[in-house]
Amino acid sequence: MASATTVLAATAGCQTNSCTPTDPGVAQWPQTRASPYNTNAVPDQSTLTAGGDYWTSSLADDIDITGLIATNDTVVVVGRTSGENNGILTTVQLDDGSSDTTHELNRRPTGPPALAGSIAVTPVLGDYTEPSTGGLVALDTASWTTTWTHETAGRPNPPTVADDLLVATSDQGDVTALAASTGDTQWTRTFGDDHQRASIPAPPAVDDDHVYITADGSAAQGIYALDRETGETQWGIPGPNIPEPLVRTEDVVLASYDRYELAAFDAADGERRWSKAMYDGGLFAPAVGHSRVFSADEETVYAFAAFVFS
Repeated sequence: MASATTVLAATAGCQTNSCTPTDPGVAQWPQTRASPYNTNAVPDQSTLTAGGDYWTSSLADDIDITGLIATNDTVVVVGRTSGENNGILTTVQLDDGSSDTTHELNRRPTGPPALAGSIAVTPVLGDYTEPSTGGLVALDTASWTTTWTHETAGRPNPPTVADDLLVATSDQGDVTALAASTGDTQWTRTFGDDHQRASIPAPPAVDDDHVYITADGSAAQGIYALDRETGETQWGIPGPNIPEPLVRTEDVVLASYDRYELAAFDAADGERRWSKAMYDGGLFAPAVGHSRVFSADEETVYAFAAFVFS
């Protein structure tokens, strides 16, 4: 039986089939997104100290945890049934670990949900006949009813929510802005061309003005800032391969190249502000907190004064 403590470890550390909570292997650990600015930091969080289990909450033996997200009083957990093309979504109370209700998803979740009020929006695969497609399912955890669904041409990334804006992306170049509460489409962009669509490898960062994405493909590769209201490209930096999520903080967008470099670009116009070389292979997405930018490659963790370079 999986405890809530095990669930948290599995979600933090295991992104490959060979990975276990006690032996994470080579999987890269995802980081808290924290806010629409995607700073990957919660500097006001009280200090975490070592201690015993506060509570445990058991899930069914055949459920593999796909992801979770926490609010002030509730943890929303999504998982999938081994060997099946379906999944579950359940809520767990933070104060005592009690599980409220478990809802069956008729499609397999691929990552953690995003929350818009009481609505949990989960990325899911298409049906078993179309495994390369997918979409989003929005479930109201107050009424346990499906509020809306959205289909994507490819496998979806976890969505990004900022106020009532939800941005959906996929590995087939789709970028769609939706109303988080209703699922109504506000605008759609597709990156690539008629011969090959580009992949959007990671969820976007969003601020008051822009949606920042990366694309990877022969017809479109680089960093793009899209108008939040219309989806029109405001600026672009063709060329760089950025597989990890962008981080939007202060007046810059931070980008971890696939190897050897962390760079900061002006959020307003895309001008390159500074960069730092790293020498030990692939980079993780940066995190920001206490006026520092933290980054890591395969061998070393780096801390930079965040805005000395500006």
